[in-house]
Amino acid sequence: VVRAAQGSRPVVTGTVGQYSTTIAVDQASYVEISGLEVSNPSTLNRDGTGIGGAYSTHIVVSNCVVHDCGQSGIGFYRSGAIRIEGNTVYDNSATGVYQGSGISLYQSWDHEPVMGSWENVIRGNIVYRNRNETQGPSGVRTDGNGIIVDDDRQKQDFNPSDRNRRASRPQAGGTLVTDNLCFGNGGRGIQVFSSSRVRIERNTCYRNCADPEVGGGELSVSDSSDVTLVRNVALARPDRCAIWFYRGDGDGRMLRNGNILDGRAVDENGVALPKGDDIEEKVRLKDPKQGDFRCPKGLGSQIANVH
Repeated sequence: VVRAAQGSRPVVTGTVGQYSTTIAVDQASYVEISGLEVSNPSTLNRDGTGIGGAYSTHIVVSNCVVHDCGQSGIGFYRSGAIRIEGNTVYDNSATGVYQGSGISLYQSWDHEPVMGSWENVIRGNIVYRNRNETQGPSGVRTDGNGIIVDDDRQKQDFNPSDRNRRASRPQAGGTLVTDNLCFGNGGRGIQVFSSSRVRIERNTCYRNCADPEVGGGELSVSDSSDVTLVRNVALARPDRCAIWFYRGDGDGRMLRNGNILDGRAVDENGVALPKGDDIEEKVRLKDPKQGDFRCPKGLGSQIANVH
C-alpha cells in the first residue's frame, strides 16, 4: 500500500528516462496507490506515464491527482482486476509518441471480479484537458481521450515476444466505467475500442473531441462486442457527435438506454443510429465554466467542482 497520510498529498515527480513511469506497478499483485499527486513532465520524459504498469493484478489507484505526463495519466497494460476510482487526471498525453489518454486500460487480461461481476472498474474520476499534440507512428494523432478501454480482445500485437509472457486469457469478465466526468479532452470523452463486455453508465461527457484530427464522439464504440451505454449525459461540440459507432469486426451489439444526448448519434458514415430509449434535447448545464456540471432538470449524472 502506498497511501498519503491523513491531511497530506505528497507530490511524486518522474525522472529522466524514456518511457519511464513515475509510479510503476509491473508484474505485481494486490497493490493500492492512494492520495498522491503525480506528474511526469515532458521536460524529463517525453513518453512517460504517471501511474501504471504491466502484467499485474488486483491494483487500486484512488484519490490521486495525476497531471502533466507525456503519455497517459493512469495506464495499465495486459493487467487485470484493476480499480481506478476518485482520481483527478488532467493535462496528460501531449508529447507521447504512442498516443496516450487520461485513463487507459490496454489489452486487459482475465481475472476474478473486483466489484460485483466486473473485472475492471473505472469510477468517479474527473478527467479533462488530456490531448495528443504529437503525431503517432502512423503519422496522425489518434487519442488524447478522457478514458479508453482499449483492445481487451487482444487483436493488436506490436511486440510478438510478449506472447511468451501471456499468463492468462484475454479479458472475459468485463469493464464497468461509471460516474466519471470527462470534459475538454482532445479525443473522445469515453472510447471503447476492440473490447467486449463494457458497460458505460452514468457518466457526463462535455465538449470533448477538441482535436479536429481525432474522429469519434463524446461516447465512441468501435470494433467491439456487448457494449452498453446507460444513463450517460453527452453534450457534443457543434461540429461533433454525442455517440459514434463503428461495427468493424465486432458483433454489432451496442445497447443504449436512457442516455441524454445533446448532439447526434451516428455511425462511421454519419448515418443516424436508431433513437431507441435515449433522450435527445439541448441541455444547458448549471455552470460548467465554474465546474458545476449538473443538468438543471435533474437529469445529470453527477456534480463536479473543478478549480
